Amino acid sequence: MNKLVAGIVAFGLSITDPVIVSAQEVIDFKHQDNNYYYQTLNSQNAAHYTYKIPANAFGVFTLKNNSNSSDFDLYVHENKSWKLLNKGENQGIQTELITTPIFSEDGYVYIKIVNSGSQISQYQFYANHVSPAEKAVIPFAAAIICGFQGCLLYTS
Repeated sequence: MNKLVAGIVAFGLSITDPVIVSAQEVIDFKHQDNNYYYQTLNSQNAAHYTYKIPANAFGVFTLKNNSNSSDFDLYVHENKSWKLLNKGENQGIQTELITTPIFSEDGYVYIKIVNSGSQISQYQFYANHVSPAEKAVIPFAAAIICGFQGCLLYTS
């Protein structure tokens, strides 16, 4: 009976719960100058971040193993419902690259980086968001401007 209770408690603690998360150190992630963020993480430990994604955009997250000696995994949850949006669990030192669905309104994601390996190691983390609407406007605007200026557009 004690093993059953211990198993249930362990399973319960493994589920991401807002109360547990608020007790951990969570960093509001803001990258600067489009650079990677570096951090060293002990074996079997995790780092926690929140990241804001504006309306009509999706998140893009890259996690690289800087030390080549441990396995890092990346998990991105929706911050309100704690629903898992995407995860990167590549084996070994492979880079994790994941995206989120498009957010219809401004929102935050909860990011968890786990050192699944047996070594103290350094990772590189990059967070960004992309707005497909803004990216689509640029070629359209360029076509209109070139039309007024008499540009020639070449296609292959």
